[in-house]
Amino acid sequence: KLRALASDWRTTLALDGAVVINAIVIAAQPAAAADSVCGVGIGVQLPFILLWLTETAAKLCAFGFLLVGWNAFDAVLSLAALLCLSLVIARGCDRDAETLQALHAVLLLRLLRLLALSSRFRLLLRVLRVMRTPFLTFFGLLLAHMFLWASVGLEVLGGVWHRGAECLAGTRFDESDYYANNFNDMPSALVTCWELICLNNYQVFMNAGFACVGILPTSLFFG
Repeated sequence: KLRALASDWRTTLALDGAVVINAIVIAAQPAAAADSVCGVGIGVQLPFILLWLTETAAKLCAFGFLLVGWNAFDAVLSLAALLCLSLVIARGCDRDAETLQALHAVLLLRLLRLLALSSRFRLLLRVLRVMRTPFLTFFGLLLAHMFLWASVGLEVLGGVWHRGAECLAGTRFDESDYYANNFNDMPSALVTCWELICLNNYQVFMNAGFACVGILPTSLFFG
């Protein structure tokens, strides 16, 4: 009976309606940053989080722990929402806190389940499922390529691009405040390499390279 209830179209419709209502409630929350307002917001979200956790528990009892498809997607979001809520409560209610923003983002991600109502989207998901092997191969090659050039960038430009560097004074890199894009550590280097792959203001990076390490190393790295 529990499996039939979890699979019933009326249950799915009711949960989809709850997802829409939850999104409207999040959008309608006041912009004030007062702790009392934030506390009320968390109190309003709590019934929805309990609903998603109840849904996940019911599906686990009905289908076991090997949830697939949208059921697995919903279960992951439910656990993520519970984690974010726990962190918000533990750290104190602050509307600008990253954990509170993450909680809202997790709850809003449930809107994606509404795309399953579209036959075209379901077709797209089937195509992506069929193409997962070549896609993962491409992703692995792309990641290896980025890691290689990020490692080279650490050797060539590591510790060079930073706020206060004399060589960057007056450059477009400095004027555009690009200091978050650097090769001072591997995570930053990977992000910078991704921006370079997308050709995002390539000339700004080259100009900064010319100013700090010279024409030859910059030309070899960026050219």
